[in-house]
Amino acid sequence: MDQQTNNKENPFFVPGRWMRVSEAAEYLRVSENFINKARQTRIPDIPFVRIGRRILYDRHALDAFLEAQVGR
Repeated sequence: MDQQTNNKENPFFVPGRWMRVSEAAEYLRVSENFINKARQTRIPDIPFVRIGRRILYDRHALDAFLEAQVGR
């Protein structure tokens, strides 16, 4: 997707490594509801960063989380 187009559709688009809840859910192929519940209960413990009211997920941390799940 062209970054300029994405910025027009979503003025809060965070390019590159950091993803919003909806982008992280799509990346992990789970629902946003699952991501939100996981953040609240910490089960599973998916790493995230809170900056003010914004919740961001690091693509590298999500990859590490997935790798840890495969090893179980």
